[in-house]
Amino acid sequence: DFVDVDPFGTPVPYIQGAFGAAADGGVVSLTSTDTAVLCGVYPEVCRRRYSSLPLKNEFKHETALRILLNACRRIAGMNDIGIEPIAAHSTRHYLRVYARVRVGAAQADRSRRQEGFIASCEKCGERGSSSLPIVMCDGCGAGTLSAGPLWIGPLTDPRVVGAALNVSRRSNLGGGAKALDALLGLEYFPPFSYSVERISSALKVPGVSQSEVMRRLASNGYRVMKQPFEKTGFKTEATYGAVAEAVSAVSRDARLEKAPLHARPT
Repeated sequence: DFVDVDPFGTPVPYIQGAFGAAADGGVVSLTSTDTAVLCGVYPEVCRRRYSSLPLKNEFKHETALRILLNACRRIAGMNDIGIEPIAAHSTRHYLRVYARVRVGAAQADRSRRQEGFIASCEKCGERGSSSLPIVMCDGCGAGTLSAGPLWIGPLTDPRVVGAALNVSRRSNLGGGAKALDALLGLEYFPPFSYSVERISSALKVPGVSQSEVMRRLASNGYRVMKQPFEKTGFKTEATYGAVAEAVSAVSRDARLEKAPLHARPT
């Protein structure tokens, strides 16, 4: 019912055996400690091991988790096995994913439809995802870099995450509860996040508080949450244009607050 793979380095050599050994409906968990490879420090090694190109940017750990999951999907699919991600986390020097096993060619095909690419524009900060590589930024027209192929579907099963969180709290497992709590609501958001620093630089405005930008987006009716796999960044359903406008508005308000009273607009 549960197969755990916790090797030193990459788990790729063990993926086929792990999914083949798990029962239909069982769970496979895999740990990867070749984090630098999956996060874009050694892109050629990532292409060789995982058949995917990583990106070293502000959401590189989430991209790494999605590359790892897609490797699971691809290798399991060779034996007509599909996957359903349950949870994932990035902690210190390792990455870990949990996926439910779904046996059958139809299930493998269903999983295959979750494969795609994530693009990041180095000029303006725009992000996007697609079933095909994105070569041009919709925001500024510049060329973009695409990570993938990788898993662009949900990373969590909210029912399992919620139940596990309740157990962790009752058992006083503070670290586990904190990691699980950070995943709540993740299913509502796209497979990437935004960096306030990156957007502020692109807009040529002074840096602003991430929490203030998140509050502004929430007040405008958008869902928003902290990026659970990185130290900074946030995820939102808002378009890049709406995010950029929120950053500009918060920056403008901050400048007005610092301005002398006689210089403020009336």
